Amino acid sequence: MSWTCPHCSETIEEPESGSIRFCLHCGEPSESEPMDSSAARLDRLLRVVMVFFGLSWLVWFFIPFGRASFGLVMSWDLLANREGLAYLVSWPLMLGLLILVLGAVAPFPGWLRSGTAAILGTAFLIIMGVEEPGGPLGRDISFAFVGGGVWILMFPVVGAGLLLRTRVARSVTARVLIGISILFGLVAYLTSAEGQTTLVGALLRYLGEGEAVQAISRILILLPLFLLLAATVAFRMPNGKDDPAAKWVSILSWIWLLYLPVFLLIHGLMLWVSEGSGYYFLMFFRLAFYLGGIIAVLMLSASWLAGYIPARLIPLLKRNT
Repeated sequence: MSWTCPHCSETIEEPESGSIRFCLHCGEPSESEPMDSSAARLDRLLRVVMVFFGLSWLVWFFIPFGRASFGLVMSWDLLANREGLAYLVSWPLMLGLLILVLGAVAPFPGWLRSGTAAILGTAFLIIMGVEEPGGPLGRDISFAFVGGGVWILMFPVVGAGLLLRTRVARSVTARVLIGISILFGLVAYLTSAEGQTTLVGALLRYLGEGEAVQAISRILILLPLFLLLAATVAFRMPNGKDDPAAKWVSILSWIWLLYLPVFLLIHGLMLWVSEGSGYYFLMFFRLAFYLGGIIAVLMLSASWLAGYIPARLIPLLKRNT
């Protein structure tokens, strides 16, 4: 049985003997529960989330998208690229089937479930960031994801890091994930966009121009940059559940989980009001549900892998050195 000492952060291999453990390196006792128990609960939660969203995406395949320039739009119409948004149906359909099977079949090992979900979810988010959608909503969807694939990936990565910090307070891996997300944010906000040298410059340059919908959306696209600064509170070493920093980390993990879906819902609602068509809101509502599920699955799977890989890799490296 492997566990990480909360005092010296050393990974120890010893059989479990009661709830009290003693570190062989520093001699300090630990009353924390075994890592395997925490990982098992996280894996069960991941399975529930995967089954819920997998079933939901499959059911939504048979629900019409609404009315557009070509009349009533069904999912199989989009598969034929009728509206230039085939990936909004093909990917959720494929992910729904795979994620449902991975979540429903209990004998699958946790590393296979989490690893497959992480790879598929990451691929979908990258496609969302680089795809040039067509159809009547192509321009609005492209504007919502003007930050690109790195900007979208920033949300599940920082969320997974914060979630892991709430599970394992002294986790170095969690801090690495948060550091990677900050790097993603810098890349996204400091690269060129909309004809400007940086995304920040583009958002600020055109903030006072155009319609109110775009102005509010630009503010919401820029806001995660400041949330990244707030997420740096997770770099502090919490001493446990009673540490004030740990409570902030837990709140921020929920904010990062919900931010992108809520932003898409607000963007779609404002388009509904400005364009006078509920079709805009229906499309962005569906898109928000897809991305919300992907981010939730990615956060849970990445958090599980971040706890699993070091616990197996570090003892292996120590035995071979």
